[in-house]
Amino acid sequence: MAALGQCFCIRILESIDPITIILLLQVLGLIYVAFAFRRIARNQTELAQYLKNKLDKQK
Repeated sequence: MAALGQCFCIRILESIDPITIILLLQVLGLIYVAFAFRRIARNQTELAQYLKNKLDKQK
């Protein structure tokens, strides 16, 4: 059964143009980068809030 599934997947991949596969990989890469930037922005916002609270406590 697993061999049948692998054969089916290989046939699908062979029928897709290489350019289409490259474009799909690029889109997945862009989505990954977008989520990474979102995570970085959230971390910077949390750090800024933490430092602001720490400064407020010192005053």
